[in-house]
Amino acid sequence: MSARSFRVSIANTGEEYVCSEDDNLLKGMEQLSRKGIPVGCRGGGCGVCKIQIESGTYRSIKMSRSYVTREEEASGIVLACRVFPQSDITLSVLGKMVKKFELYALPAQRTSAVPAPAPAPALSTEAAAPAEDGQDAP
Repeated sequence: MSARSFRVSIANTGEEYVCSEDDNLLKGMEQLSRKGIPVGCRGGGCGVCKIQIESGTYRSIKMSRSYVTREEEASGIVLACRVFPQSDITLSVLGKMVKKFELYALPAQRTSAVPAPAPAPALSTEAAAPAEDGQDAP
């Protein structure tokens, strides 16, 4: 029997991907091929992939209590590398990865303001003409 696949929505960016019930959510996020998603140990011991499950059901395996307390886990805060979807999931990226994750989101999908670069000063291509009285123009 083949594994079921589920749609995973990332609330921070509006992106979606499909993840098999046999793959953890981090593996699916990596398949988005985005540079802004930092990947740490992939084993639940570094906390880089901390997320909040907003909706959906999942199965989780042991993760470091240094990064996710029992209370957090009970409220849906988990490590993406230790969670396997059992239904469609909506999640938010938390912790160490949220800033970079949103920075690399497509502009139309950003949820937080990333300052645009300041416009370059306008350069005039006209040379200043000397005043008729021989003095420089003001």
